[in-house]
Amino acid sequence: MISYKNHPFLAMLQTSVVFSAVTLGILTLTRIGVLFFILGAENILSSELTNLLITGFRFDIKIIATVLILFLCLPALVFSVCDRWYLFSCWYRIALLFIIVSFLFLSALNFGFYMYFGTPIDSLVFGVYEDGTLGVMSGVFSDWRLIQIIVLCIVSIVFFGYWFMKMTKKVDKELDYSSSRIKDLTFVFIIAVLMITPARGGFDTFPLSRKTAVVSDDAITNSLIFNAPYHLYYTIKDRQEGGFRELSSQELLAESGLDSPEELMAAAGFSQDTTYKKTTVSKPEDFQKPHVIVILMESWSTHLAIMDTEDNNVLGDFAEHAKEDYFYPYFFSNAYGTNPAIDSLLMNSPITPLSQSTAANHSFSMSNVLPFKSQGYDTLFLSGLSSAWRKHNNFWPRQGFDRYLGRATIESQLGVTSDNPRGVYEEYLFDYMKNILEEADQNSNPLFSFVLTTNNHPPIRLPESYTPPEFDMAPFGLKNTDVAKRDILSAFHYQSDALGKFLTWLKASPLKDKVIVVAMGDHIYKGFVNYTGPDMAYLRYSTPTYFYVPEKYDQLSGVSDNISGSHEDVFPTLYELSLSNSEYIGFGTPIMKKDASQAYGWINQGSYIFDDGVAVGKRFHPWKDDKKVLLSKQFMDIESDKLKIIEEQKNQMQLKRYLIVKEFEESVH
Repeated sequence: MISYKNHPFLAMLQTSVVFSAVTLGILTLTRIGVLFFILGAENILSSELTNLLITGFRFDIKIIATVLILFLCLPALVFSVCDRWYLFSCWYRIALLFIIVSFLFLSALNFGFYMYFGTPIDSLVFGVYEDGTLGVMSGVFSDWRLIQIIVLCIVSIVFFGYWFMKMTKKVDKELDYSSSRIKDLTFVFIIAVLMITPARGGFDTFPLSRKTAVVSDDAITNSLIFNAPYHLYYTIKDRQEGGFRELSSQELLAESGLDSPEELMAAAGFSQDTTYKKTTVSKPEDFQKPHVIVILMESWSTHLAIMDTEDNNVLGDFAEHAKEDYFYPYFFSNAYGTNPAIDSLLMNSPITPLSQSTAANHSFSMSNVLPFKSQGYDTLFLSGLSSAWRKHNNFWPRQGFDRYLGRATIESQLGVTSDNPRGVYEEYLFDYMKNILEEADQNSNPLFSFVLTTNNHPPIRLPESYTPPEFDMAPFGLKNTDVAKRDILSAFHYQSDALGKFLTWLKASPLKDKVIVVAMGDHIYKGFVNYTGPDMAYLRYSTPTYFYVPEKYDQLSGVSDNISGSHEDVFPTLYELSLSNSEYIGFGTPIMKKDASQAYGWINQGSYIFDDGVAVGKRFHPWKDDKKVLLSKQFMDIESDKLKIIEEQKNQMQLKRYLIVKEFEESVH
């Protein structure tokens, strides 16, 4: 123990040493826990592992030093002048205890994110209040693994909090020491100056930051450098910079390193002859526009879908339709969350959430609904959620939808209720869609409807009348006694079966030759298994895409079932199938125009799927075998033609941001 008789500031330095040891232990143990228990250290190169641990240690020291400057040095400069060391020591111990508790909570949250989502803390953390606190918390307490983390967090808070308070003492109120205030001020100032270097992260020209700290081309590996507080900091920073309030078109153009929008379009792979604005081919004069139904299925994972067999009925009634029609398992969703997927799919927007931004009252010309609206379609957004979710009922009617109907309307008009905090039961959602289609068939105008399902989302609550089949968990590498995972399969089966029953009804109805149906997942079911390994880079992001196209509209018959693609290709495909001589925004490629050897799909997490494997960062993982499910853990350099596609895709993302922000700027000036 340091003697308190020398100087009261020494007592607080001792407190700082104890705090630093505790905090460093928490942050380091969390990193090692994620590395060995979730990601698997064997998946990381030994040279990268060493750099990762060293750089991670530097980030831990950086945040500890920053805390000490803010909570010790700067306040001590004031207290050294006013000579109230006793009050300062009382406040200081409590403040550091609060920080320890906060770091423990954030570390537990970060560990849970890696375990459940396969990523560190990111924008999904805002879903706690944006997606409904009750529903999110119900989902947390329905997963025993997350409950274990919560219990461990509470135990750690008690243990580390008790040990910290025991190992530190506050300055004696009656302590008598002799020192001039000038000496005190000088002493504190010297300590503060010495803390600047660790707070910068080293002696480099630029301070240690996300831009300067890279140990791997793999995004998941690289994410382990940062501790939980930094992940939260960067998440909040990205959130603020990603909204319209912080963006300007000129800044986005400068960020791209190009001098003009024309240069950006060229870098994105476009020219005057091959612009992102495209026009569908002209149809015959007697062409009858079909009804078009686009269904976004909650957490509809390829991994679960491809395990369907006669003995393991995962897809329910949908299984037969997947065989009869067009079912593409090698598609990526373009975003890793429901609302980001909707913004990307319906608005071509990497900026999200649009409906809760300063642009919420603006009508954008990049809406994928507008080509249908301009050709006389009645347009409907039908959601199983509350229509007020993320203020959708205010935003989407401004983007070309005539109506936005949600849970309340469905339950009221059908006279039903659903015991699910997330949304109305899928069977009711599809029953209501049947009614809408029959009404549309009686009218002269064709119908375009975007449908959002909800039940395959924690907490899993399904109708009492629903009885799941007996699943074989072994193909997923799980035990048959794993109740939580069995519940996930039940929800997946329930929603797929409900979709299948809807399609069975449609094909047996007078509407069977008048309706095109597309169904796809918004993202995978996160946390079903550990998707973090390099061999899982396909299953980590793959959501199937299904097309039912009546024969007279069909242009997909010659397309391989194994074609690679993503959400971005869906609407261009629909336009070509259903609209005549219609201009549309076409960043993606119609499926029927894809060249299998050059076809690809992407997700905003930095992964790209090709015919022969998946590119992650700067690494390319080929398929492990002809089954094309798992990838080789060994990687190779990405070929030049793929690098060109990836670079153009990145520039397309920047171009989309520029176009959306530029349009909004022009509307408010």
